[in-house]
Amino acid sequence: MSGADMSKNLGGMLSQTAGALGTMGSSYSDSLGRNIENMSRPDADPTDIASQQSLMQWQTNMGRTDEAALTFSNIKQRQAQEAIEAEKAKEAKKAEGQQRIAKLAQSMQAIAADPNLAEEQRSMILQNLQSAANAEAMRSGLDQEKVMGMSNKAITSVQDQQSKAFALKVQQQNEQEKQEIQNLTTALSAVDLLNPENQEMMKNSPLAAKYPKVVNDTIKMEQDIAKENKANKMTINTLREPVDMGTLSSMKGAFAPGSAEYQNISAIEKEVADFNKNAKDPSATSVTPSKKSSILDRITKATAAYKQPYQQSVAAELQTEKNYEASWKDVAKSAVTSTDMKNAKARIMERTPWGTTYGVSRFVEPTPAEIEAEVLRYRRETINNAYGKPEGSAPYSGAVPKLGTDSTAADRTPPPPADDKPKYTDGQVREAANGVRWKYSAKTGKWTKVN
Repeated sequence: MSGADMSKNLGGMLSQTAGALGTMGSSYSDSLGRNIENMSRPDADPTDIASQQSLMQWQTNMGRTDEAALTFSNIKQRQAQEAIEAEKAKEAKKAEGQQRIAKLAQSMQAIAADPNLAEEQRSMILQNLQSAANAEAMRSGLDQEKVMGMSNKAITSVQDQQSKAFALKVQQQNEQEKQEIQNLTTALSAVDLLNPENQEMMKNSPLAAKYPKVVNDTIKMEQDIAKENKANKMTINTLREPVDMGTLSSMKGAFAPGSAEYQNISAIEKEVADFNKNAKDPSATSVTPSKKSSILDRITKATAAYKQPYQQSVAAELQTEKNYEASWKDVAKSAVTSTDMKNAKARIMERTPWGTTYGVSRFVEPTPAEIEAEVLRYRRETINNAYGKPEGSAPYSGAVPKLGTDSTAADRTPPPPADDKPKYTDGQVREAANGVRWKYSAKTGKWTKVN
């Protein structure tokens, strides 16, 4: 019958032929039989497992067990080789897919950072690139979960880079301003600012045009110090009048608590406090003109020595605060883009615990007002990070203290108004709302702070 395996029938037929020929014809019949068997041998491709299996089946039917065993060994080797080749092809396909996805990620990064694209156009291109990445992951047999959200990661990465670049720019600007202010205050300290000609010269210097307040406040500080020194000399004549630290007390906050300057001022403050305490006791023998003169001389010398570093510290601090306040205000002026809204919404959802309003159910979405508020919050936190401010900080809303003032932020309370003077008697003491005590002198007509 056509197509049937005749190898078994051939085997029987050949046995009968050998019997008929007898012993003399056995070798001939063997050769003839083998030739006839080989006529039914199937063609076998050594690289094709199916044809090798067909050959093994034929060899088994013909009783050629040794040949069938060898063919079976070849089949196993070929199967192992094909498995290795298939795994290599799979890994190569994955590697090619990863390369293409990496190029798509680079394109996403470029699109996310392109300042010339409108937000709608940017969003559409990123969506198309994301779809291409998803399709490539599926085609290459890669983990699709790792590919999902690549476009959002590109946007977040660009925003992080921009935030870091902004923070670096702010830091560089602050360092430059600190150096310029230091150069300016060094130049100011080298001239006699009580001389009007020197004042005009310094006001017309190049850096003064950029930092006019530093120049004006330094001139005022010099004038205040000169006025204070003059007043200190006069107070020697009134031995029992309290000594006022004045400008030197306000300088203390510009130095680190462990510094020599801070410790020196603290020591003077203690000495002044002891003197003022003893000055109230008419019998105290330690209250002498030489003692008071020594204290006032120490105050004068320390004030002169520390005025330049104090000026630099406060001027740089005020300039940094000014820049910080300007940057804080500017964030509200920039337009809120669709990308800003999208990322703000994602941050709100991430901060909300699972199972709550914005959690698993997602029945209620964040309102546009909430999203815009989050955009503004995120921008301002970026500003805070750039200026090293704590989270949730905001620019100081009160009046910024001027350089060279005679009081610190902790006791910044002026004496009572001049028109109240007739209501007070010599030696009368009043306590301000912040706890600072003031004493009235009928002789001078002035209020002085009581330490």
